[in-house]
Amino acid sequence: MKIFRRGKIILLLSCVLITILTAWFTIRYLSTPKLDLLSILPQSPVGYISAKNLDDIISAIEDTEFGKQLKTLPILQTIKSNPTWRQLSYQKALWEYEMRGRLDRSVLKDFVCKEAILSFYNRNSLTFLLISQVGTSGKVQVSATEVQDVIDSRYKMVREKYQDIETITVVGFPEEFTYAFIGKIGLLSNDKILIQDAIDIYKKRKTGFVKQRYGELLSKEDKGNS
Repeated sequence: MKIFRRGKIILLLSCVLITILTAWFTIRYLSTPKLDLLSILPQSPVGYISAKNLDDIISAIEDTEFGKQLKTLPILQTIKSNPTWRQLSYQKALWEYEMRGRLDRSVLKDFVCKEAILSFYNRNSLTFLLISQVGTSGKVQVSATEVQDVIDSRYKMVREKYQDIETITVVGFPEEFTYAFIGKIGLLSNDKILIQDAIDIYKKRKTGFVKQRYGELLSKEDKGNS
């Protein structure tokens, strides 16, 4: 009987906690000024992909005849047989096993809300940085996971403050990754330095990719006019 009562108390406290987190993040979400994702992209990416309303685009394509034919293209089989694709598939399967859940579009929708940029960098090894608009429900899920310590005890969350913004590095997976939030914007990378670079650009301590490219274009224009 006592166990049942304690279970009810824990459930009630969890519901209250999630309600408070939802209210807090909603207020923060509405009060934080809009930030252009590209403006905090660090310099010199190997390449990047930018997409808006990604889930709507995928849904629209899947429902068309073009989308159905796209799945049968031979090039898709070539991509899937690539070692890099197999490694990514393995990492996804490992993540799902360790986190006890599926990493599908319904999950990603909360974390890649309206706009996202996925960039790649060659800094000794190939690294990535995902910058995305995160919905309120996505931030609540992350915070609830941190508070309730849902992640397996084999993994450790290392919390640090960088330029007054909290960064969290998850240690214990085959590869470490770091994430942070700047208002509505979520940052995720397998290189903590990329997260710090994005924060420095946001704090106007470093020049980002946009200003770098703008400077290069101006330089080319000046040389062309001289």
